[in-house]
Amino acid sequence: MSAIVGFVLSGLGFFLITVPFGIWLGYRGRTETAAGSHEGGPFAKWAIVLGWLWVAFWLLALLSYLWILL
Repeated sequence: MSAIVGFVLSGLGFFLITVPFGIWLGYRGRTETAAGSHEGGPFAKWAIVLGWLWVAFWLLALLSYLWILL
């Protein structure tokens, strides 16, 4: 369950506040699926990937904005 919620929160990365929770739930979902208690490994994997892509996007956007200001 946490893998799916993490995937949704990572997908809503344009809100910026949901990304850390999505990444955290993605890692948590990955450990749950590795323990064999739940299914949802692909959701956990893509929650992590999508979350880190949003982090990279926001960092590049911030650096671009600061570059323009200088």
